Amino acid sequence: MHTGPTGPPQTPLLLPSIFPSLTYIRMLFIDYSSAFNTVIPHKLAHKLFALGLHPTLCDWLLDFLTGRPQSVRIGKRTSDIIITNIGTPQGCVLSPILYTLFTHDCVASHKDNIIAKFADDTTVIGQITGGDEAAYRREVASLVTWCEDNNLTLNTDKTKEMIVDMKKERRTHQPLFIRELEVERLLILIRLCKSQLDTVKQKAGVSDAVHLAGCSMVDIASRIRPPAWTGLQLSEDEYQLIKALIRAHDTQENPTWIGLTGCQKRNNFFWSDGTKLTFTKWNPGQPDFLPGECCVHMNWPCE
Repeated sequence: MHTGPTGPPQTPLLLPSIFPSLTYIRMLFIDYSSAFNTVIPHKLAHKLFALGLHPTLCDWLLDFLTGRPQSVRIGKRTSDIIITNIGTPQGCVLSPILYTLFTHDCVASHKDNIIAKFADDTTVIGQITGGDEAAYRREVASLVTWCEDNNLTLNTDKTKEMIVDMKKERRTHQPLFIRELEVERLLILIRLCKSQLDTVKQKAGVSDAVHLAGCSMVDIASRIRPPAWTGLQLSEDEYQLIKALIRAHDTQENPTWIGLTGCQKRNNFFWSDGTKLTFTKWNPGQPDFLPGECCVHMNWPCE
């Protein structure tokens, strides 16, 4: 384990070959343009009230987010003050929470789709059966409409799609378009041996495609993570299993971020699902807390 640069959004661990009816999976990684800065305070207050927040608290938050004076200072020079009535302040501890509540109604409408969210990272996961992508494409179209209704701007140039296919033959996948712009896509062919698949199913306790397709590498780790009293050996077994799963995705076994981070507080590492860190296997001299390195990677070469 080695601290490295901030990791990308979690990639769900997808094993379609376990389930014969599941053909492949398409994942759309959404990129918003300045998501926090585009939140409309009045719409946010209305949603908070609908969620049951006390009207007084809704009014307080609305007052906090509107009429905010802002200026920029560089050295001894300070810009003119402007009044801001949109967005949530960058660096404010409330902003991620308010954004999460603001987007709480962005949910999947079809049983074969999942919309996974972590702060302003959003992924649409479509489980394609029999090659029928209609539900997935309707889900993407609904998300685009939802973004327009909520003043969120999709950055199509940075929005990417990943197609995970475990069939032996390479098939042709039709492109996805957002506002007449084709989304760049990446095809991944995964090969896992039967023993690895059986181990994942047994230890993760996953019995159907819907549950497994929505799991990240961290989620799988948390499901197979033993109780603290079972000792080090089972934790080592878990570590080796995760390495095997990474190897199945990447035969070169490049450094992989697994959802462990210490970005919020020095020497205070935790899993992105909130689980407490109980097992470590640091490389020599790690963690070293170099600037810009706060995410934990596996398969980092020892120097």
